[in-house]
Amino acid sequence: MTTFGPTTRRTAGGVSGQAARRVAGAATVLALVAGCAAAPDAPAAAAVAEAFATAVADGDGAAACTLLAPSAVQGLESEWSSACEEAVLEPDVAEDVAQAAGSAAQETHAYGRQAQVRLDGDTVFLTLSGDTWLVTAAGCTPRTDQPYECSIERG
Repeated sequence: MTTFGPTTRRTAGGVSGQAARRVAGAATVLALVAGCAAAPDAPAAAAVAEAFATAVADGDGAAACTLLAPSAVQGLESEWSSACEEAVLEPDVAEDVAQAAGSAAQETHAYGRQAQVRLDGDTVFLTLSGDTWLVTAAGCTPRTDQPYECSIERG
């Protein structure tokens, strides 16, 4: 028997090996593209950290609180027994955060849904909520062989 042209061998599912490889290749490309699209936006995290420090320095507690994660708002209100807008401007809190106002991010690391932004005089931790970065901890200073000590942190 003589055969002309390419022959196609079908698998038990009715799909040729070549077609299965194409589908697998396309799935791999889609997974890579989706992974890139979901990559955290470090500059956006830095912008939120900078805006938070500026709001506190300007005495705008309402604006500062809109940049806080709900857990940070809860922790702040619980610690100071007052509304977030007032608590964030308490001298012990505001002095630690406001010293970074006007400084650009010196270093930013974003991993998955978490970010760390180092400003001049402050380290800020953020979480991604939907497509918005929110501050989870601020007024943070490093301690040798221990976690950061923060003026604002999750409740």
